[in-house]
Amino acid sequence: NFDNKNNKILDILVVNDSLVISYSKKISDNCFIFNIAKAKFNKKFLNFRNFFVSQECSPESFFAGKLHEYFHENEKGLLVTIDMWGVTEPKENIRNSGNSLPQDQNSLFGKILFLNYKGEYKVFSKGHRTPQGLFVTKENFILSTEHGPRGGDEINLIEYKGNYGWPV
Repeated sequence: NFDNKNNKILDILVVNDSLVISYSKKISDNCFIFNIAKAKFNKKFLNFRNFFVSQECSPESFFAGKLHEYFHENEKGLLVTIDMWGVTEPKENIRNSGNSLPQDQNSLFGKILFLNYKGEYKVFSKGHRTPQGLFVTKENFILSTEHGPRGGDEINLIEYKGNYGWPV
């Protein structure tokens, strides 16, 4: 039941007896939304059901979407990266310009979220550009790799409520 024509899978993760995917869904030519779905393992058919659907449109498909299971504030859930590739604010005319959305607590763009399995989220960290890599060590150190605009790629040690500076 997964539409490959209008959706682009970003990451997969096995959680217990389910497969969790993050994906970019094409709504129209200039609107892509970020989603997370899961399906119980079944060798014949995976019945994916969304449990997170973003409300913000990106004019291009997302590139991040890395998933990692994580335990935060006594709750099990996922860490998920959301980039801001292609996003501009109305006053900007240059793609990926230094807009304020990664610094805006009300926007999902440029964030790492903690998402519980009911679909509720908290902004875990902000100020990211394109956080495509995500790894959690046994000691719960969270590492993220991120693409810079013209080089300047980063490896960041992610901390809860941390601000990683993009675009300031």
